[in-house]
Amino acid sequence: MYFEKRSTGLIKRIIFSPMFATHFLEDNKKRIVNRHVWQVDDYQAYFHNDLVRVEDLLSADWVFIPVLSGGHWWCYALQVCSMKFFVIDSLEKGIRGRVGIDRSIAKNIKHFWSQLSNTLEDSKIDFNVIVAKIPVQPNTLVYMWNDVLFLCFH
Repeated sequence: MYFEKRSTGLIKRIIFSPMFATHFLEDNKKRIVNRHVWQVDDYQAYFHNDLVRVEDLLSADWVFIPVLSGGHWWCYALQVCSMKFFVIDSLEKGIRGRVGIDRSIAKNIKHFWSQLSNTLEDSKIDFNVIVAKIPVQPNTLVYMWNDVLFLCFH
């Protein structure tokens, strides 16, 4: 992102800090009345201040939101021009509860995008979570016994 901004003045692929999803998911576990009400300024903490401002998202081609939950990584990708919201997960069915997480993250980003683009009605932007077609990783288990490395496929 640094080289792209230096050479063109714009960043076309912007990545949220993984801490965004961690903070959001922890807050989402709270009762609705105790949850944080997200405003545009709250999102700035999840970007390098000297590199990306939240307003830069409007001129990006892609916005990526990496997630770590339940010991598993996956990523959301927003294609800005079409407003398509993809989930990229190398596990065939993801982790338990991921569909609910997908909906919550999509709803949050939809609300954020409506605030960012000054669209007062959230309904003007529609995010349906699309599962990206990618190769499935084998579910592996790695362990050591007497200094011998074992790799098991399930």
